[in-house]
Amino acid sequence: YTRKPGAARTWHWTNYGGEDYELVALPADAQPSGTQAAVTLAPNQTAFLDGRRIRQIVRRYADLLPFPILLNGFGPINAVNAPWHEPGWRDPVERDQMLAAFLSQRYGDPPLLVIPLDLPHPRTLGGLYVAARYAPGGQEGGAVDLFQGRMSIRTNDAELLPEWARFVRGVVDCPELQPTAARDNVQRDSVYHTLRERLGETIILALLDLATRDRPRFLRLCDWHQDALKGMAARHEAFGAAVLDCLPFATHQGQLTLPEYLARQPIGADGKRPLYFFSHEADANQFYSLCQAHGVLAINASGGFDEILLRRYTGQHPEHVELKPLDHLDDPALYPPLDAAAQAHYAPLLRAVDRALAEAELSARTQIRQFQPADLSAVVLSGQRLTAFDQMEHLLEKSLLANELAELAGEVRDRLRRQPLDLLLNAAHPLVQRLGELADPDNPRYRPVLTGLYYSALLNARHRLTPAAARRFHGDLQALLASHLELQAGHDA
Repeated sequence: YTRKPGAARTWHWTNYGGEDYELVALPADAQPSGTQAAVTLAPNQTAFLDGRRIRQIVRRYADLLPFPILLNGFGPINAVNAPWHEPGWRDPVERDQMLAAFLSQRYGDPPLLVIPLDLPHPRTLGGLYVAARYAPGGQEGGAVDLFQGRMSIRTNDAELLPEWARFVRGVVDCPELQPTAARDNVQRDSVYHTLRERLGETIILALLDLATRDRPRFLRLCDWHQDALKGMAARHEAFGAAVLDCLPFATHQGQLTLPEYLARQPIGADGKRPLYFFSHEADANQFYSLCQAHGVLAINASGGFDEILLRRYTGQHPEHVELKPLDHLDDPALYPPLDAAAQAHYAPLLRAVDRALAEAELSARTQIRQFQPADLSAVVLSGQRLTAFDQMEHLLEKSLLANELAELAGEVRDRLRRQPLDLLLNAAHPLVQRLGELADPDNPRYRPVLTGLYYSALLNARHRLTPAAARRFHGDLQALLASHLELQAGHDA
């Protein structure tokens, strides 16, 4: 039943689920001003009598209608007004509080960052948020509920937000959007594309503002949504260019942005600042201590997109920044070479280590350097082998290859593993110095000690410790323990 205020009649309309309506005029006093609808469910649709389901449907499609909806006399079960309909919307503090509560209730997610929407053109109100939880790859985000003047047009729309905004959700109410004939979507016209662009700009400005205004919260956001943020920055240059200076990277001095990192690096003779990085978390022990001893910082670029972003940043600032990948960097500044006399002095030791490793079927090229810290007896570097291996391993771990290609890739990986590493012995270490003084370092009784130098370096770069090397290490360690016990027992006797 429907009667317009002041109308001389009431209309009784009946529909049986099709396109046609039966209209019957009734006297004006048959219905108060307004509309009363009675829905009779078909026998096979009684599931819609469930109160929880009714609440979900109302919240989804009628949440912002400007009148209360009651269920069994209780309610309202709809919000009626969103925060942007309330007088407090103009107050920034109250606005953020209302918006956080509204979005948290609507989506069941505590927001870490709320982004108010109040755009003049196209006129748009609403709110977006980034969830206060870990979301790998932003897989559950990137969707908004679309409204047109309080009327729900489409829920979970995954197309309006820019492609890089996979970590964002929310509500967008834009009266200027034009619904399709079915009223379940909107037309892709100039208003739509302008709105999409404005939403992207608003998200970027909110992230940059948070990075400046509340750095601890921004770091939490980057930590929980690292895959999404850095992944989108790597894939979408416009987004990356806007936020790259604000994204944090791990160092032994904590999370630093690239401008902060470079400000702490010395300027080289060529006027550039070095950007040292390593690609595996397991290398942290080796490279952090090495860089600390030389008064420089290294970035732990073990995140999925870190190295891509570092290389892009260096490419954008080639006159000021020099990229230095520690994984395969034999840098004289970090590993100073010995003079000719010292090289000759250690030559027998190097040959002995090479033979010991060859007998153990361990592939490495041994060299001698003198570097800090002095308590680091050796380091392993991997030349170009590691880059190819890492790329292949990343594909395997992400399951991006078909089974047949994965099998072939496994064979390639095994071949790459057999490529020799570079083992740099440290002439500043007391053990290396004592071994260098031996008259015959090639004596078989020293073999476990010589291979032990290699194993100790692998422990600081664990991802290079293959199963075969681990078995050899275990065997040599047991032999060393037995020899030590025998020696100690003889001494005690």
